[in-house]
Amino acid sequence: MQHLQSCAAGLALLFCSAAAAAECVKPLSPCPDSPNCVATNDPLPDRRFPPLALKAGPDNWSNVMAAVQAFDRVEIIEEQAGYVHATITSMVFRFVDDLEVTLCEEGKQLAVRSSSRTGRWDLGVNLRRVETLVDRLRAYNMVR
Repeated sequence: MQHLQSCAAGLALLFCSAAAAAECVKPLSPCPDSPNCVATNDPLPDRRFPPLALKAGPDNWSNVMAAVQAFDRVEIIEEQAGYVHATITSMVFRFVDDLEVTLCEEGKQLAVRSSSRTGRWDLGVNLRRVETLVDRLRAYNMVR
């Protein structure tokens, strides 16, 4: 019986996440089981970052791209209107982290995910990366 309840809860989470992701240009990848990820779509409160409410503006996406490209050692892996997937390589150990940003709610919200590909702990790097991105977007006067 407990297994069935777990399955039902898992299915509800899957379908609820899929419904929420359908409102974005492209859904964010899920966080891995390790704690070295921060995302607006993560079900765990300690890894969840609130979606960013955006002010209307004609240059919003170009400002998002400029904010992403301002990171050191960044490489754009995929870009389409309203979605970007980039990797950022750490300077010393050359760890590769993923950063995804997507427009949601018809451009009224921004969802973001930053995740380490290797290891278990990131010493807060992914949270600081998302906070830096938000600070850059605030400098563009985009975030409410």
